[in-house]
Amino acid sequence: MRYQAILFDLGNTLLEYQLHGHWKAFLRQRLEQVYELVCGGADGKRVAPSVFVEQAEEVIGGEHARGLMHSGVSWHLADRLAEVMRRLGMDCDDAHIARVMEAAYQPVRDSTRPYPDTVGTLERLTADGFKMAIISNTPYDGPGYLSLGDLVKWGIDGYFAVTLFSGDLPWRKPHPEFMWEAARRLAVDREVCVVVGNDLASDIGGANAAGMVSVWVDRDRTAGPEPWATAQPDVTVETLTQAVDYIQSLSV
Repeated sequence: MRYQAILFDLGNTLLEYQLHGHWKAFLRQRLEQVYELVCGGADGKRVAPSVFVEQAEEVIGGEHARGLMHSGVSWHLADRLAEVMRRLGMDCDDAHIARVMEAAYQPVRDSTRPYPDTVGTLERLTADGFKMAIISNTPYDGPGYLSLGDLVKWGIDGYFAVTLFSGDLPWRKPHPEFMWEAARRLAVDREVCVVVGNDLASDIGGANAAGMVSVWVDRDRTAGPEPWATAQPDVTVETLTQAVDYIQSLSV
């Protein structure tokens, strides 16, 4: 079979996000830092910083949010913040919430960098005529334009005909609709798509659910899959260069 499209995860697949594994601590720190921005632009009662942080942590990263995440449902960050404000008896408009999201996200962007073989990988696949898409779960389902800015920052946005982010969709990976939507927008059949990602549960699990070939980029050379993850990749590689070698071998 001639494969036609590559669906790439973004974070820690194409770009390294150095906050990976530290999101809980990052959330608390950023909530503390944006407190004045949030409360300074809101109508209604002003709450203590500790109350704001506690409530916001519970809503944005708490049990309900995690349950939706694992079920493949997206809960957009703007809606999470609006729920925080509702619980605290405060109100602010969409423009103010957007400013808060942008301020909170900036340290994430500052932490990114491409892997040594990222650009070379995209160049090889482009030369081979593959269509390419980004399929990314954004932090706390933040708006896609923030993550798209990471691609723009490193000058790799032009390689992708389609960019899909959980903050703009009803789903998160591993929901198969996420992958199928990418195929629809690329105007290709799902059977000719290959998913490349670093997360066994969301990327490989999503590819399995969508009926697509999967390439697991396991840079840490993990001894094996996480005990709770049941997804099985078609191949495991340690670099993007190896991923391209495998993809090219599929069409020989």
